[in-house]
Amino acid sequence: LFGSYTEDITLKTGETYYVQGDAIVKTGATLTIEPGVTIEGKSDVISYILIEKGATIMAEGTADNPIVMTAEVKEAGKWGGLHVCGNAPLNVTGGTGESEIGGASYGGSDANDNSGVMRYIRLEYTGVALDDEHESNGLSLYGVGAGTTIEYIQVYEGADDGIEFFGGTAN
Repeated sequence: LFGSYTEDITLKTGETYYVQGDAIVKTGATLTIEPGVTIEGKSDVISYILIEKGATIMAEGTADNPIVMTAEVKEAGKWGGLHVCGNAPLNVTGGTGESEIGGASYGGSDANDNSGVMRYIRLEYTGVALDDEHESNGLSLYGVGAGTTIEYIQVYEGADDGIEFFGGTAN
């Protein structure tokens, strides 16, 4: 996975996919990740997955067959994790912001904004830092709304926060 995706993409059960740099799902596109998928972030570059505001992630693992997002090198801070931008309200002047990783716009006025489903996902070895001011977490939620389903997320051996909320109304 690399670059920008303007059309829907599906990652299939039982397969391993590799993130080599930025993987950005653009507004209007959906990233579907089936149960049992492994996504491995390459460690020789800053690798991450970013769901832009207006795009959707449908990542539905199961208790017996979770989605695993990990790093090529099994050490904390070796890849940039998962970043989701939504259109829910923020408590900042102007009501919008820019994601720390990828520089994507987030925030708006839709408290029930739906960025998709994230269920039974294990994020491993995240937390890469771009500089002293910009670092990644396991799961970064930027202005994500209450219409988004977020359940059974595990962050393991990260170098920064497990899950970080930048405004929004997600439950």
